[in-house]
Amino acid sequence: MSHLIVRAVSHPLVALAAALLGGLFEFIALQRSRLGTFGATGKRRVG
Repeated sequence: MSHLIVRAVSHPLVALAAALLGGLFEFIALQRSRLGTFGATGKRRVG
């Protein structure tokens, strides 16, 4: 029974984590291609 609960709970968490990681990598790639390095503009644009 606990396996089913863990599975039911972990799937949305894994999906959420994957979405967050995907967004984070996309954001980093976008910032790096724009600025070349991390700068004040990168922090200002978060949000």
